[in-house]
Amino acid sequence: MVKIEKYIEKAKRTYLVGQLEQARKNYLAVLQLDPYYTDALHGLGQIASQNGDNKLSVFYLERAAAIDKNRPDVLADLGVAYRLVGNLMRAELNLKKAIILQPENPHFHYNLGLVLGDQTRFDEAAEVYQHTINLSPNHTLALNNLANILKRQNKLDDAISFYERSISADQNYAPAHKNLADVYETSGDVDSARYHFSSAIRIGHDVGAKIREAMLLPVIPDSLDQILEYRHKTSERLDQLFDQNIIIEDPLRQIGATNFLMAYHGMDDCLIQSKLANLYVKSCSALSFEAPHCAKWTPERAGEKYKIGFVSKFFFNHTIQRLNKGLIFGLPRDRFEIIIYSLSDISTGGREEGIAIEGDKFVKLSSDLGTARRQIAGDRLDILYYTDIGMEPQTYFLAFSRLAPIQCVAWGHPVT
Repeated sequence: MVKIEKYIEKAKRTYLVGQLEQARKNYLAVLQLDPYYTDALHGLGQIASQNGDNKLSVFYLERAAAIDKNRPDVLADLGVAYRLVGNLMRAELNLKKAIILQPENPHFHYNLGLVLGDQTRFDEAAEVYQHTINLSPNHTLALNNLANILKRQNKLDDAISFYERSISADQNYAPAHKNLADVYETSGDVDSARYHFSSAIRIGHDVGAKIREAMLLPVIPDSLDQILEYRHKTSERLDQLFDQNIIIEDPLRQIGATNFLMAYHGMDDCLIQSKLANLYVKSCSALSFEAPHCAKWTPERAGEKYKIGFVSKFFFNHTIQRLNKGLIFGLPRDRFEIIIYSLSDISTGGREEGIAIEGDKFVKLSSDLGTARRQIAGDRLDILYYTDIGMEPQTYFLAFSRLAPIQCVAWGHPVT
C-alpha cells in the first residue's frame, strides 16, 4: 500500500507540472499493483484526454466509474470525454449523474450546457448556463455562452449585457470581444464593433476577427461619401490580409458571416467580392474540395434518373422556400431523383412546411462545414442547386467546393 501511495503521489505531482508521460508511467505502475485503483484509472483518463486520445480516455474513465459509481469528478470527466467522441447521450447522462452527487459544482453544469448546446437544445442550455452563473457569477465561459444563445434568440440587449459581464470577468477573453463585436455590428454600432474586433485581434491574434473588421460596414450609411470611403477601406484591408499569408482552418466557425451589407450600396461589388473569395481560397485549402465522382462524370444516362440536390437554410415558412417550391414540385419524377438538403435551425425543417414531401430524400445537413460537404458529396449528385447564396455563411462557404459536376444558384443575395 505504501508503494502504491508513493506512485500516486509522484503521478499527481508530475501531472500538475505538465510531465504527462512520467505521470502516465506512474499511474500504470499503480495498476500493476492494483488494477482496480480508481485514482490511477481516473488519472490515465485525464492524461489520454489531454493527449487528444478521447476514445482511450473513455476507456479508462468507464473502468473508474464502474469501480466507484459515486465519484462525481470521474463521472463529470467521463461526460466530457463522451462529448469529445460525439456520444452526446452518454455525455449528458454522466454529467447529470455528477451533478446529482455534487450539485454546487459550476463546472459540471457548464459542461452540461455545452452538451445541450451541441444538441441544439438552446433553451435548456440557457437555463443550465444561468444556473452555472448563479453558482459562479464570474464564470467567463458560461457568461459568454449564455450571451451566444441570447444573440441567437435576437435578444441583443441581453446578449450585450452578458458579453460585457464575461469581459469584466476576464478582460483577455478574446471570444467574448469578438462575439460582442458581432452584436454591435448587427445593431449598427460600427465604432463599438471595431473596438471589440480590434481587442480580439490584439489579445488572441484572431484571424476571423481580422477579416470581420476588414468587412465592417454601417448598416445604414450616412452618405454616398461614407459608402465610398468604407468600400475603399475594405478593398485596402483585403489586399493587406492577402499579403499576410494568414491561415484559416474553419471559416464557418472563425468568420461565420458574409459580406451581406455591401449589396445594398447599389454599386459593382465584383472586385471586392473576388478579393474576398481569393483570400478565402488562399487561406483555407479545404474550401477547394472536389467530390471524387465529379472528375469522371458524364452526362449520358441509360434509363437512369439524374440526381439533383437543393440546398438552403431557409426550407421552412420563408420566402426562399415559397420561391422554389414550384420548381422542385414541377420537376418530372421519371427523370430526376430529388434530394432536399436543409440547414435550418428549426427542428422540423421543411417537413411540416411541405417541401420535404416533394423530395425523394430529406437530409438535415450538419452545422459543421466539413461534415456537410461530405454529406452532399456522398450522394454523388449530378446537379447541386443552391436556392440562395450570400444570405448566410454556410451555403456561401459550401459553394467554394465542387460537390456536383453541375452547380447553379438562383435567388438569394444578388451578388456573384
